[in-house]
Amino acid sequence: MKTNIPILNAAVRFSFVRNASRSLIAAFIAALIALCPGQTRADTIALNFNPGGTNFSTGNGTDTLGWAFSLSAPISLTQLGFWDDPVNDGLIQQHTVTIWDSTGTVIEAQATVPAGTAAPITNGFRYVTLGSSVMLPAGNYVIGAFFGAFGDEAASQASAIGTNSPVTYQGSRAIAGDAFPGSDAFNLSNSYFGPNFQFTSTRSVPDTGSTFGLFFVALAGLLFGASRIRSLRLA
Repeated sequence: MKTNIPILNAAVRFSFVRNASRSLIAAFIAALIALCPGQTRADTIALNFNPGGTNFSTGNGTDTLGWAFSLSAPISLTQLGFWDDPVNDGLIQQHTVTIWDSTGTVIEAQATVPAGTAAPITNGFRYVTLGSSVMLPAGNYVIGAFFGAFGDEAASQASAIGTNSPVTYQGSRAIAGDAFPGSDAFNLSNSYFGPNFQFTSTRSVPDTGSTFGLFFVALAGLLFGASRIRSLRLA
């Protein structure tokens, strides 16, 4: 009957308005999420190498061994690690791993990798996660680990070394005793791969003008859609 048509049209209009409102809200939320910088990223391993010469052992002494590196951009340091030699059967001793500035006057980060197999292993290195990430600006640094007598060894004279951007390997560092290794006391190139680290790259802040421009475009679209829905309701 003709008397049913207005009721049907009203139901159709209500359904359309409801669905359109939901779509507009979902689109606006999606636009806001797209404008927000991402915060979750997988950690990146700083350095990898191909074994070369005989592993370096500290013998009956104690040494601090490691390597220097530079950063061409800031990073967020998340984990410090120690090499579990080619067998990966657990560490004989615990090792304190430290990252200094290039002069050794500032300790940027430090953590102890436990003996045994308690620390998870990734690509031959056992890592511990820092209590909170440490921001390292672009610049020069040294990473080192303390080695006890007749304990774990460091890889030396690697045949190839690779790093993940923005990290660049800058040479071997070693010193007798528990101290900052400002140079290589034992003169072995492409060494001493005991310590390592993982990081996430920092993300630059989006351009403010572009971000707010996109935001207002999304907002204008929402307001326009809302006005159209209101006109349908009143029809």
